[in-house]
Amino acid sequence: MVYPAIGSGSVVRFRLESVLCPDLENILHKATERLEVTGKVILLSDAGGFKDSYAVVEVGGIATPLIVPVREVQTYQASTEEARAENGR
Repeated sequence: MVYPAIGSGSVVRFRLESVLCPDLENILHKATERLEVTGKVILLSDAGGFKDSYAVVEVGGIATPLIVPVREVQTYQASTEEARAENGR
């Protein structure tokens, strides 16, 4: 397998299950409210058009959907490779 060029300063993504050190329990214990996650909106209150609307979001690896104020979310443009993987191509 050929790996892409990764160097200091590269932005990468990975699953927490891939982390060797520290262990998952330690990572989760040290996670703060500043941790950013990416997910799929499955429902919007008030169609998301109002300041006080909420999004119900499914996040991979979290067993329950999360409810987030719409004013706090940003759209995320998945790469072509990610989009293909999600569509099963």
